[in-house]
Amino acid sequence: MNQVEYIEENNISKFVPFLIGSKNMISEADNSQGRKFTKADLTDNVLREEYCNNLLSIEKIAKKYSFTSEIVRNRLRVLDIALIHNRAFRSRQNWLLTDVQQELIFGSLCGDATIDINISGSSNFIVTHSMKQLDYLIWKADILRNWIPFSVPYKTQFQRVKLPQGTELDYTRCEIWTYVAPIFNELRSLFYPNGIKIISRDILYQLTPFSLAVWFMDDGSKDEDSMNISGCWSSNEVIDITDWFATIHNIRVKFYHNTKNKDNGSNMNFSPTQARKLNDIIAPFIIPSMQYKLLPQRLHAELLQ
Repeated sequence: MNQVEYIEENNISKFVPFLIGSKNMISEADNSQGRKFTKADLTDNVLREEYCNNLLSIEKIAKKYSFTSEIVRNRLRVLDIALIHNRAFRSRQNWLLTDVQQELIFGSLCGDATIDINISGSSNFIVTHSMKQLDYLIWKADILRNWIPFSVPYKTQFQRVKLPQGTELDYTRCEIWTYVAPIFNELRSLFYPNGIKIISRDILYQLTPFSLAVWFMDDGSKDEDSMNISGCWSSNEVIDITDWFATIHNIRVKFYHNTKNKDNGSNMNFSPTQARKLNDIIAPFIIPSMQYKLLPQRLHAELLQ
């Protein structure tokens, strides 16, 4: 049975984006309470919020904070925010993802990506990777290019992380984030039904081989002749993931549990025979910089015999 047939026979809820009507669109930030804003109120973060998230035009921002339009425009350039006419922002309220974009986002959300929600209730999609995976991040950015509000598709952030033994590690990460749009509110409701990200049955049965490859590139690894996907799943998620792999791909997967939290599976393992099946499914979609995660050609040929 293929995935489409299974969805139809088992009443799986397929994600179908809902075109948001005007009453549900992101509302403009206004001055309805009579507050008088000053130039000091327009910090870089506020400017980002007003232009990218609240969808105010340059002219409206200038009027609200008592700046000239040229000053606001120049500050946006300094922040490297792409200057796009506000009507273009508003058109995104009813934008839909392409099939490839949706498959990429589903796979990424099973892996490292998040959907963030801001104080105004608007959501956007965020991907973060280490600098070692910059090529991978740029590949994602290319697919999502029309959703990214920057002339340079990614940003870098420096972070100092404290390790359990008391030492510190300097860590530089790269990330992309999209415009806010109702489509991401819908996806957040699907992936974060109670505020915590889950991988539900409804999500799994909409993953394509391309989505699975993205999930593996995010969190997968190989260990000699076996393969793994790391994560942290509840007991219900473990059941659903196991069932999905068996039903759709005829793959048997085992979970190893976190010793600190017995209820959550911390590692998904594919034995050599099952790893070959997984390798066959995802290999056509793995980009060159991530192919080190695949089974070596020699070993793969031996397993095929």
